[in-house]
Amino acid sequence: MRSLMAALSLAAALLLAAASVHSQVVDTVKVKAEAEAYVEQGDTLTSKGRLEEALKAYQSALYNYIQIGALENQTRTSRSVGMTLVNLKKGQDALTFFERSMNTARVCGLVADECEALRLLGRTYLTLSQDSLGIDMLLKSIKVAHEIGADSTKASALSALARHFVVNMAKFDSAQIMAEESLKLFRIIDDKKNEAYVLNTIGLIQKSYGNYQHAFEYFKSSSELYRSISDKLGECQVNTNLALIYGTLGYRTEALEIFQRNVELSRELGNPYLIASAVMGRGVETISSKDQNLQNALPDFFEALEYFQKVDDKRSIAVCYHVIGRTNQMMGDMGQAKDYFDRSFKIAENLKNEDLLAAFRVIYSSFCLEIKQYDLALESAIQALPVMQRNGAKGVIMDIYSQMAKGYEFKGNDSSAISFFDKSIVMAETIRGHLQSESQKSNYASKYSKYYEKIILLLNKHQNFPPAFHYAERARARSFLDLLASGQVKIGKPRHREFLARENQYYQQKEETERLIQQAGEDTAQVVLLRGKLEGDWGAVLAGLEEQKRQEPELASLVSVDPLTLPQVQKLLDKGTTLLEYFLTEEKALLWAVTRKQAEVFTVAIGGDSLKALVLAFRQAIETEDQPAAQRLSRQLYDLLIAPAGKLEAKDLVIVPHGILHYLPFAALQNPEGRYLLDDYTLRYLPSASVIPYLIPKRRPRGQRLLALGNPATAREGYPALPQAQAEVQQIGNWYRRALVLAGPQATEAHFKAHAADYDVLHLACHGDLNAAYPLFSCLLLAPDSTEDGELAVHEIFGMDLHASLVVLSGCQTGLGHLTNGDEVVGLTRAFLYAGTPSVLSSLWQVEDASTAYLAERFHHYLQTQDKATALRRAQLDTRDKYSGLHAWAAFVLTGEAK
Repeated sequence: MRSLMAALSLAAALLLAAASVHSQVVDTVKVKAEAEAYVEQGDTLTSKGRLEEALKAYQSALYNYIQIGALENQTRTSRSVGMTLVNLKKGQDALTFFERSMNTARVCGLVADECEALRLLGRTYLTLSQDSLGIDMLLKSIKVAHEIGADSTKASALSALARHFVVNMAKFDSAQIMAEESLKLFRIIDDKKNEAYVLNTIGLIQKSYGNYQHAFEYFKSSSELYRSISDKLGECQVNTNLALIYGTLGYRTEALEIFQRNVELSRELGNPYLIASAVMGRGVETISSKDQNLQNALPDFFEALEYFQKVDDKRSIAVCYHVIGRTNQMMGDMGQAKDYFDRSFKIAENLKNEDLLAAFRVIYSSFCLEIKQYDLALESAIQALPVMQRNGAKGVIMDIYSQMAKGYEFKGNDSSAISFFDKSIVMAETIRGHLQSESQKSNYASKYSKYYEKIILLLNKHQNFPPAFHYAERARARSFLDLLASGQVKIGKPRHREFLARENQYYQQKEETERLIQQAGEDTAQVVLLRGKLEGDWGAVLAGLEEQKRQEPELASLVSVDPLTLPQVQKLLDKGTTLLEYFLTEEKALLWAVTRKQAEVFTVAIGGDSLKALVLAFRQAIETEDQPAAQRLSRQLYDLLIAPAGKLEAKDLVIVPHGILHYLPFAALQNPEGRYLLDDYTLRYLPSASVIPYLIPKRRPRGQRLLALGNPATAREGYPALPQAQAEVQQIGNWYRRALVLAGPQATEAHFKAHAADYDVLHLACHGDLNAAYPLFSCLLLAPDSTEDGELAVHEIFGMDLHASLVVLSGCQTGLGHLTNGDEVVGLTRAFLYAGTPSVLSSLWQVEDASTAYLAERFHHYLQTQDKATALRRAQLDTRDKYSGLHAWAAFVLTGEAK
């Protein structure tokens, strides 16, 4: 009321001044010049965000124009006063000046200015929650602006409606159409500031759809455009949205950096509202970051709260209370948390803001889970769900599903828990499918990997072993797609490359047809026509694409999660083979022992972290040749990982590792009688049981054409020469009728790429650099030349088209002690498997030159008459007889086919 009275008092003062003009002698030219100077000053102050000072300048200008009766100038300056008041969150005060602007414009016959004032009145009424009046005025302004060709006013009105529809009414389709139309107009008239504003709006729309990749791109473009025109206020506003998207995708550090920049920008601008919003955002990211410095976040929240209370911004006050409650929850102070949550709900309920209430209920549901109020947790989640579904907030829906799953699990309703964990996984994979940035896909995956663990453990608990196995394979398939997403992979096989391009094209056309249906609105004939096209033409095309993926499982594995079922795997296993598949969780490990006729699952009472410690210790004992420790750890790991399956009748073991087990040399595990697995079984590995269908067709005769590269003259520092590797490749060349042996500077990446497709066996005795952080950039270090850098990266191997029956990597290594989830090991071998070879022989650590050369020679010797797995076993036994210690022979593993 006080601010309204102030505005009315100012308006009255201005009118009285106008009435007294006739009784005074005024220097019109001087007064007008002063007014123009005030306007220029106001514009400059506004651009710097100094709005209180800008308001005074505009008010002074308006007073001068009234003195000299300059109605046209009054029209525009009244508008500037009103706009500044709006930016100062004084919308009610602004109405007086917009109405004055509209009336003076009408008196002067300034139709365009009258239309612009009408637009500003409509926008202001929207900010005052008078939606009906605001929308009506904006629609009228759009109509008039269209009639008189006032593109700027039309675009601005469309932009205001679009923002209101997405933020306050959840009418995303209508908002998208209006935003796109306004964006087109702003670009035509080259209005970069408003173009940036609309890009921000479209980002909000895409975020609401769950299309985080598109939202990220629009927010980033908006921020960059604001920065290019030095609009710090606009940049600050859009950066909040950009930071939130970064946080959603798991980029907490980047999000925190943007909020920190916003704090600095807003303080520089001196805008209290922006400062409050920025410190609020910084606080939220602080409690969401890896470090979670909760005590540092609270001062930010209370600073923001103080400002919002000062201006009586009830919605923002409620949000502050809620995040303070969440912070107290994370600090373990549940009483304080409950108190602040209650305050936030009371305000939101008084505001009757369903969207705000739904957002609060999602967080409150997690709080209730933590304090074991499971019924209340479910009630809150269930109440929030329809609002979020209406809004299309896919990320939040995913969180709601997971909270409902946890609530049902804690209540003992496991069937409902399984159902909702499955819904969470489906929703998470849908969101991930919309992400295009590769690192974003990989980052986002870490947010929902736990859902797989939960559902697998619940299914196992109820002895639903086949579906549990299926989810384990599904998790591996998802990990593979995330691996592909961590770098730019160029598919090598022409038919696959063409298919993926065609599929992408058709899906884009399908999405465009769906968008046209949305735009058609109530045009029934057009909607029917487009739906017929969608369900007819595109339906048939997409069905054909899906059929091709069914016919080519390897192709399907590149683009979708569609693993084999347990019965399907069993049918594909050779007689006399046992598949041991592992899945690790935080709580325990699962082991499936699968043959053609039988499948059993065993639970191992050891969590992932404890198992990792054992594997690390075992590898360390091998490296340091600590035989007593190695033997003790070998037997301990055997008891955990092999013994639960009982006596294995089959003599061929296929190991499907998970996580840290990718680094474990299973052949070196020792039973209580002191026999290694190597003594009794042939072993080979698979990245997933679901790769079997596309390895079997690649079985081919061993052949007599060898391409061998040894001791390449790598340009990478820190990798010494491997003189024995040169002798190694020359010696194994004697076992083949046609051999191309390249060593030193001749062992180039370019030679390998040029000739690899023409040979049956590829042998590379070289250093390898396995990159745990970026697996697709793991590489084999060959010699460089004028065309290649000598680093054959995994993502490049995916781009090759090989026909070899076997690839041997006899010098590949990974650093002991820096072991992660095995993606770099899987990536290297799976790249060769996809490129065309059914089998890859590699090592889990760097082995001494001499023993490697000996094992490689024995392997190729036995390979002349034995299958690959048997040849490796016999070569390892020979090496064990010649060289003492596990280090010399246990590192070598065969991945893929034995035949």
